[in-house]
Amino acid sequence: MDEASQLRALADEVARAMAAENNGMGGEFLAYMELIDLPTPRRILRNLLVAKAPAQRGNVAADTEIDLLVLHTSGIYILEIKDYGGWIFGDARDKYWTQTFRDGRGGSVKYRRYNPLRQNYCHTQALRQELSFYGEVPLHPVVAFGDRCEFKKLRLRPADIVVRQRDLPETIMRIAKAHENRLAAVDVEILYDYLKRRWPPLPCAAYGSMWRP
Repeated sequence: MDEASQLRALADEVARAMAAENNGMGGEFLAYMELIDLPTPRRILRNLLVAKAPAQRGNVAADTEIDLLVLHTSGIYILEIKDYGGWIFGDARDKYWTQTFRDGRGGSVKYRRYNPLRQNYCHTQALRQELSFYGEVPLHPVVAFGDRCEFKKLRLRPADIVVRQRDLPETIMRIAKAHENRLAAVDVEILYDYLKRRWPPLPCAAYGSMWRP
């Protein structure tokens, strides 16, 4: 087994352990491992606790957490990671989606989940507001579900992007081809340094030495 395969095998083992102890963190780590081989110039930030845009605050918490950000010359990709199993049903217009499992007795068990497109819209607006001083920075929101789930019925709008984690690199590169050279390499570094200082990533020791921003 070569070094890359060993790293991915170790990452998979760590992610499973993280998923058992920390809701969603294992899925975020697996998504990160799908992204580290994206061509440079690119930077990755994780677990950013950001201030919501004023219009998004309402009567709820003023902060929201972005799972992963990928900064690239084609723009910034805002990734909302959902490490769900089972069947996924959802409509972009609905407040909640449904996660369904077989119950082993011929029936099913259903869980209501907040619409991840709405969740990521909130993240995108917060980032847009934060970077307004920098001019027009292309923002690309993407929702990625774990590979253990199956999309049964999703009603999406043309601009909505909902994929499996394993399809993240291909999806990002497809978007990048349509938005080539919107930012210079120096812009990627400036924005990365600014966001890292402005919103320091929440601690996660499990990434350890595998973290390659």
